[in-house]
This record gives sequence, C-alpha cells and structure tokens, in this order.
Amino acid sequence: MSKGISQAEERLLSAIKRGHIPHACFISCPDGLIAEGIARRAAALYCTGAADAAMLSHTGNCIIPSGYRKDTIREEVIEELGRSSFSGGKRSVLLLNAHEIDPATQNVLLKTIEEPPDGVLFLLTGNDAGILPTILSRCATVLCGLPMYDDIARELMSIGLTKNDAMRFARMGGTVQSSLKLYQDEDYRSLRGTAQEVMAALLRGELPFDRLNAVASIDGAHFMLSYMRDMLTYRTLGRIDQNADRAEDISSMAPRFTTGRINCIIESLANAMDRLSTNAPAAGTFTRLFTEITEEL
Repeated sequence: MSKGISQAEERLLSAIKRGHIPHACFISCPDGLIAEGIARRAAALYCTGAADAAMLSHTGNCIIPSGYRKDTIREEVIEELGRSSFSGGKRSVLLLNAHEIDPATQNVLLKTIEEPPDGVLFLLTGNDAGILPTILSRCATVLCGLPMYDDIARELMSIGLTKNDAMRFARMGGTVQSSLKLYQDEDYRSLRGTAQEVMAALLRGELPFDRLNAVASIDGAHFMLSYMRDMLTYRTLGRIDQNADRAEDISSMAPRFTTGRINCIIESLANAMDRLSTNAPAAGTFTRLFTEITEEL
C-alpha cells in the first residue's frame, strides 16, 4: 500500500496492541475497500490478538449488523452489547459505510458509541460528510490517503487480471472499488463514457440536460471529476494520468482554460459529490452543477 495508508494502519494496529486505543475509531479513506480491510484487520486484532481478517469468521465477538434499519441496530448492536459475551474477551462492532445509516438511527447509536460497555471497540468507515458530527466527535479519526496505482493494480492482479489490464483499470478507477467495478460491470464502464462525454459537452458551452438523468449519481460525478483532474494535470504538467483513452479530447481542451477556472470546476464537482453523499436529490444536484459549470466558462 502507499506509504500514507500503511503508516495509518500501522499506527492503528500498534495502538490496539499497546492497549492505547479509544473506544471508537473512524477510518477515513477515499477507497472504501481499503478502509474496510483495515477495519476488519483491526477488529480481528482487537478480538483475537491476530490482525488476520479471516479470524473474524471464527469469533463471535465481532458484531457486523445485517442492516442499518433502526430496529436492526437496536437488536443486533445495542441490545447485543448489553449482554455478556458468550466466549468472554473483547468485542468489536464494525459499521462499514456508516454514512448509509440514516440520521435518526445514528442518533440511536450515539449514546452507545459515546459510552460503550468495557472492552468494546467501534470501528466505522465511510464518507464523513454523511456521518453526524456528534458521532464523529466521539471517534478518533484514522486518516488514510489514496492508494497508488501500483497498489490498486496489485489488488486487481490478485483476482486474475493481467498486468496490463490491471494497470489500465487501476488508472481509470483511481480506487480499488471503482477499478474493480469498471473491470466487472459493463454498465459502469458505459456510465464512465457517458459522464465524460457530458463533461466535454459542458466545457464546449453546451447544456446536455437530455443526458442529465443518465449521469446523475455520485459515480457520474466521480468520472467527471476524474476528467477535470486530468485536464488540470495536463495543463500544469503536460501529462494525463487516469484517462488515456480521452487524451485527444483533454489535450485539445485544456489550453482553452486557466488553471484557476479548472480548479473552480473541480470544486463544483467535489461539492456536488458531497451533497450526493448526504442523499441530496440527484437531479436537482446535477441541474445546479451543470449551471455552475457553464457559468465558469
């Protein structure tokens, strides 16, 4: 893994080994699969003494709720923690993609996260924009960066991709999660193409509202953002990192814009992704986004 990710994981695991771990940690990483892997290894270490995620299937002391409905959280997390552990020992609670828990249910969890029973560690992952500040303030944050392309490619090769395909999809996706989905899902690859065509149309001064619904999602915004970041990289460094198949479009378009204007569009896209992560209406978010981008031209 990249140096930043490996160091963040080492710090977390070291704190668990020393017994200097707070009762709740939020693992902040742009790559959801990497955050999940760190959380599982940390839970295994806390519960079994070995940082091996496979060990979780052999212990009854790690709670991973089957869903995020309010009654499920009450029964499978809060009430379960109120009972004594069957096997004794430490217990962990994994809340993966915690931003998917609705605010009312997060409030139900708040007191338990704030004052859990002794020997319980909460481990949360997800987009912090969708997690209540009152929850985050009770957690120590383990901050990780993005993986390097070589790290992503290595993960893809481990499931059977050739080296060339692994590197190509690693660059296109930018995270293990997105890269793997691009490899496996034809519809997802089609979304990428459509989103980047829409981005190019916006930069030409068009308003492609006829394709708004086709791209109005956080994934669509992600691919548009990838296009603009490559435009910034080409404008400043003369290279294209993620979208080699769009090199002709990006290289011809980039000289028309200042770096300041490109950064403003990137900021609009990032803000749109933040709104979408908190369940803002997709159609309204993209209508606003299209308008903001054209106003920057």
